[in-house]
Amino acid sequence: MLAFSTGNKVPGQTVIGRFAAVPSIANPRALVPLDGSRQALSRILAQYAAGAASPMSRLAGKLVALACSAGLAPLVLRSRLGLVAADPETKASPLHRFLSGILGRSDFTISLRLAPGRPNSKPVVQAVAADGSLLAYAKFGLDPLTKRLVRREGEVLAELAPLCSGTVVHIPAVLHRGPWNSLEALVVSPLVGKGLMPRTVREVPAKIAEVVAGLRPRQQARLGTCACWQRMREQAKDCIPALGPQAGNTVARAMDWVEKQWGLETVAIGQSHGDWIPPNISVLADGNCNIWDWERGDADVPLGADTLQFVSFVEMRRPMAGKPLAERVIAAGGEALARQGLPRQQAHMLMAFSLIRSLLWFGEARFEGRTADVDQSFVKALESCMQTSATGQKTVARGGDTQMDATSAPIRGRQLIDKDKTADVN
Repeated sequence: MLAFSTGNKVPGQTVIGRFAAVPSIANPRALVPLDGSRQALSRILAQYAAGAASPMSRLAGKLVALACSAGLAPLVLRSRLGLVAADPETKASPLHRFLSGILGRSDFTISLRLAPGRPNSKPVVQAVAADGSLLAYAKFGLDPLTKRLVRREGEVLAELAPLCSGTVVHIPAVLHRGPWNSLEALVVSPLVGKGLMPRTVREVPAKIAEVVAGLRPRQQARLGTCACWQRMREQAKDCIPALGPQAGNTVARAMDWVEKQWGLETVAIGQSHGDWIPPNISVLADGNCNIWDWERGDADVPLGADTLQFVSFVEMRRPMAGKPLAERVIAAGGEALARQGLPRQQAHMLMAFSLIRSLLWFGEARFEGRTADVDQSFVKALESCMQTSATGQKTVARGGDTQMDATSAPIRGRQLIDKDKTADVN
């Protein structure tokens, strides 16, 4: 039997691993190993900093990583835990043995990342060698919802692996997937290359989204009758009540509004990533792109939904400046759709579609017993989307004559992925 201990060593127990809780035991976002090399610890903390949600958290993570690389780990990592075993013969945790069997080696340390408060949060483990090189990532589904999502991601990665070969889209290779110790496990290889996370609407990876969409044959359908929308309608029966009165009412009204406005609109249907936000994308210097977290991937989603999800995510986190949120998203989203070869006038429709889908995920989690609060920024964005109907449609329908704000300016500099050379990649 194994357990974490924060106190002094108990007689009869063997410490088989020492960890630090980051940023603290009271707010554990990650458990980082203290028994490994300095290089391994620095790599783990650097990864943690890169994936942190807020700029302040990223800065704090970078400072901690820098301090540890200078040998100051004992001073900055004070919230410590010991993994103890009742059997003195135990030398490694079952998790370490499990990953050793997959990787064919045992000379690595493991870290554990958590995402408390998120509707689909699940443990993510890193296996890191002594020289700091990443060996694998592992996700574990704990309950019916996360087990289903982990299983789904493994299926999507397996299906897309041959389709992505030879394109600019790089996805993790599956090393193992299936049940383990009553959990659902997915172990994948790390992606190669150090890239940049696109963080602004100027850097929206529209051309990469076009490549993702082209991984499967493109079809045409009316929005109101397409399979994806019908699934959302079915999902809403359980999820809308679980969202609570305010958010649930907003989503219900929005779905009726979308059907009235665009139910007969013909849309292109194809492959979607489903969680197309900056933390899941890394753009390499050669124009290739590393993309992970495919648990929401589907083959029958209106094309452009990923792009409007990205733009909405970025704009929702910007301080309100000038135009209302929906107008900014529609203007920038329309430009991104045009670069993707899709009708810019569908930006408003796809903004509503992506926000509804995201809120249904919160409802899904709450319906299945999770206690995560509904992110009110999505509710407010959806309300703004409905309130901006006339202005939004006018903004995107004028084509080249539209007066664009700064967020819609042509992309230059580091956004290599929107260069023309990537448009014809198959």
